[in-house]
This record gives sequence, structure tokens and C-alpha cells, in this order.
Amino acid sequence: NASKWLLTLLDKEDESQGYTTSPEVFSQMIQGIEFATRKSGDKTLLGIALEIFSKLQSSRHHLDAISYKCLLQIGNRTLTGPSNRKGRNKFNHTVIASCCEDGLLSKDFMSVLSNTSFQKNLGTGELRAIGEKYFSNWPLPNNWHRNVKPHHFVPSKKDCAIFLSQQSQD
Repeated sequence: NASKWLLTLLDKEDESQGYTTSPEVFSQMIQGIEFATRKSGDKTLLGIALEIFSKLQSSRHHLDAISYKCLLQIGNRTLTGPSNRKGRNKFNHTVIASCCEDGLLSKDFMSVLSNTSFQKNLGTGELRAIGEKYFSNWPLPNNWHRNVKPHHFVPSKKDCAIFLSQQSQD
């Protein structure tokens, strides 16, 4: 399995045996898991994605906006239903806060938040809590998107307004 291969590669890199990883390896693996969750909501996929994401965070590489977007999608496809509500809410707040803290809040991330299936999975109360905590004041802090390149991938007031208007319609 790909995650075991990555862990082996990282171990060899740590042992200074001439092996190196690239940030694309991590990002593409997370994207692959996101793709797999479109067909299967298996929670083990979230565990694998979190392990890879954690390895990326602790590596010499920088995180990217795509990995955050995919992680948010993976969590919300695998943490479905009322029995997962508390864990899903905590997961979402953690991912959103980390994304903002790392300066990687992007238009793509906002589009996931505005996605109808994402919003149905959360429910009105949680959507309002996210909206009020993160997106109700404009402009957003510059440090929330400081690492998003090129600049046209930075969320606009319209992107936030779309999210806020959709969550208030429920």
C-alpha cells in the first residue's frame, strides 16, 4: 500500500541513505485518498490521510492549500451521520483553524465549505458556528492566506458571502 511505501521512504531518508521525498508525493497521496472517498466513506481512509498529512507537517516540506482542501473533504466523507457529529465538528474546526494558521486558506478550500453535500453533512448549527467564528468579518486576516500563490487563489469577499448566504438559508 502507498502509505507504507511512503513511511519506508521517509525512514530511509532519515537514515541518510540517499533517498529523498518531494512535497508532491505527500500531496498526491492525499489527493488519491480524497478521490477514493468519492466512492467509499471508509473511516480507515481518514486515518491514512491524517498519517500522511502529519508526516508532511513534520517533514522539511511546506504544506499546501490542496492538501488542506482534500483533508477537509476526506473528513466530511468519512465522518458522516449523527453518530459522528461531535468528531466531525471537532475535525472541521481543527482543519479550518490549522489551514488559517498556516496561511493556506484558498478559494478551493472555501468552495468545499460552500459545497451542498458538505453543508448537508454538517447541519445548520455547525455551519453557523463556522461562519461566525471564521468568515463573518471582512476582510479576512491577511495571514490566513499569506502562503496562497498565485494571488487569484486567495478567497474574495464574494467567496465568503457565498458560504455565509448558503448556511443561513437552511
